[in-house]
Formats: sequence, C-alpha cells, structure tokens
Amino acid sequence: MFVHFKHKENEYTADLNQPIEIGIEVQRENGARSFGIANALYEPYKDGDFIGSKSAGSGCNLETITFTPHGNSSHTECVGHISNEPYYVNDCIRDEFFVGKLHSFNTKAIGGDLVVDFDSFDYNELEHYKCLIIRTLPNGSVKRQTDYSGKNAPYIHIEDMKRLVSTGIQHLILDLP
Repeated sequence: MFVHFKHKENEYTADLNQPIEIGIEVQRENGARSFGIANALYEPYKDGDFIGSKSAGSGCNLETITFTPHGNSSHTECVGHISNEPYYVNDCIRDEFFVGKLHSFNTKAIGGDLVVDFDSFDYNELEHYKCLIIRTLPNGSVKRQTDYSGKNAPYIHIEDMKRLVSTGIQHLILDLP
C-alpha cells in the first residue's frame, strides 16, 4: 500500500509494504543489553505435562519469551518510566503516523560522561516535525549486541532535553538504553 503526502512544501510517497527497520529487536542470544539485565529468555511453554516443543514430543512449538524492554531492545518510553503515577505507553500514544526528522549525532565527553552532541544541531529544523529520531554514531552492527551494563552509556544532557521539549517534539526515538 502506498501513501502520498505533503510535508513542508515537499511531496512524498511511502510504500507501507516496504518499511525500513530502525529498531533493535529482542534477540535470542547476545542481544543489546543494559543495566545488568540478562538477555531475553526463550523457553517452551509448559502447563502440567504439556511442553510446547516438537522435540519434546508435542504436536507444536509454543514458546514463552521473557524480556525486559528497557534492557533488551529498542522500545518506546513515556512519562510512566519516571513518574510516581501509573502511565502506560499504549495509553499515551494514539495510532497515527508521525513525520519524523532523522538526525545522526556524535557523542562528546563532559566531565567523565558521554553525552549526545547537540552543539551543531539547529533546533529550528524541528519546526514542522512531531518526532525526532536520534541515531548515534558510530552506527555499526555492534550496537545490536552491545552490553551497556556498568558502562558509561551516552545520554542526552538535561539542557539539550529541555531545548528539545521546547520545540514541541512529541515523540523522541533514541538508539541508546
């Protein structure tokens, strides 16, 4: 299915049957991890004598997957992650398409921390966007297996986050834990 739309005086066509994956998926082994969280666990479903595994004699394979989105994959956050009140991402985001701005950023050291480097970023670029997608560099395949636990993972400095909020960005996608 194709969609045609106009944004900022430009016309675009997107083939919704040919999406481009930009997330880091939950992986069976050696996936991206952070905060000491173990890799996702895939096990045959068990209920009494039933084991959901063809190799165990069952008629079908049926897996239970245990994972922690914040530590095992890309994921969508909402204020509920840091709030004392219960907020859930699926209650906060309506199903709609966002026109997003994808921008690649280097990181820089500040006082022993690594932060996303917004020094040369023009916040005015976000004027017509609801979504900012941040890709940190380098952007190699090693990101999909990186264990950030106990490491100084880059983050967005609070002053840069305040500026992002002031632009009206409603959805922020970041490729870091």
